[in-house]
Amino acid sequence: MNFPVKSFSCEYVDFGADEDGDLAITLYGDFPAVGQMTGDEAMAIVSSARFFELFRIADEQAAFGTPLWGALQRAKRGGTITAQFKEPDASPVH
Repeated sequence: MNFPVKSFSCEYVDFGADEDGDLAITLYGDFPAVGQMTGDEAMAIVSSARFFELFRIADEQAAFGTPLWGALQRAKRGGTITAQFKEPDASPVH
């Protein structure tokens, strides 16, 4: 999946709940090294139509009553969402 920001591409996305029950999203792809991605670039990715489609699919597929389902419900009502950008098999870069 390509995002409309400097041709970043994403191999896969992991949706989960963190220890506080908030939504935690990790995007794995060809993202820049730590400190090289700007806040504007990150926001352009997570506010893109493609990202919202992934969010919609995750919401449809989450099993009722699971931590992920709860985190998605909170996120839809304005809860906290944490996004990380990683290279596959690498440490976090943002």
